Amino acid sequence: MGLQVLREELISSGASEERIQTVGNIESCCEIAVGILNDLLVFDKLDSGILKLDLERLNVYDFLTETVEPFYLQVFPKLFLYHDVKVFLHRLVRNVFDFL
Repeated sequence: MGLQVLREELISSGASEERIQTVGNIESCCEIAVGILNDLLVFDKLDSGILKLDLERLNVYDFLTETVEPFYLQVFPKLFLYHDVKVFLHRLVRNVFDFL
């Protein structure tokens, strides 16, 4: 919640897009970390059979986008050939499936 407020203040104060995106990425990483912690807390229930695991389809592109985006600003200078994360992810996914 605090990060949402910070991001809104950055937007209203006219901060750079890079700073706003960085705070958004931190917020996203925090949500992922909370999800992982919740999963770890539920692991005991899965192990004991109290809770069943439901399998579901996964959109690989969306998953990779969420995974790579927090690192994009740090990696971008090294990806001068990939001017856009979407192009990079498309090529990454295509290469993964080429190896299957």
